[in-house]
Amino acid sequence: MAVLIQLEGVRMEESEEIKIDGVKEDVRRLGEVMEWKHARGGEIIMIKILVDRSDRWIKEMAGQYKATHQRDLAKAVMRHSKNLVGETLLHTINGAVDKPLREAKLLEQTITALVEQGRGDLLMSRMVRVHWNPYHMDCIKKVYKKKFKVDLSGRLKGVVDGDFEKFLLRMIRD
Repeated sequence: MAVLIQLEGVRMEESEEIKIDGVKEDVRRLGEVMEWKHARGGEIIMIKILVDRSDRWIKEMAGQYKATHQRDLAKAVMRHSKNLVGETLLHTINGAVDKPLREAKLLEQTITALVEQGRGDLLMSRMVRVHWNPYHMDCIKKVYKKKFKVDLSGRLKGVVDGDFEKFLLRMIRD
């Protein structure tokens, strides 16, 4: 469903004005779905709201949601929808609120997948995606170090070696 909504191509432009009344209405509707004790379903409403809105709007919504419901929007979504829909919406919210942190967490997940399951393909795919924007990569490295208390390059050196290590370190410009 989220993919179909995304394919409609009606996502709000990042430059579009944020209308606080609209944000509050979205927060109210999300609250109806996620905060009622007997609430079930509502995923289509959640998808429609979160997939159609700009990152700036979602970031504002996350702040308003916390102020209104004393609860983190991303955590509320995952508590309500413990499935692929919840994970997809969580990815959307986290990307809107703090892209470098989201990418740092995803990199750590893929490094862990490499160590535990030998899934180097996931790490390679993630690294290729994030390396194209040098400024963004620098932000990710700073956030990674703050979050995980180790340099990304140091973490990579601890789990890969040889040509693969050289390749990954070049991608992160270390």
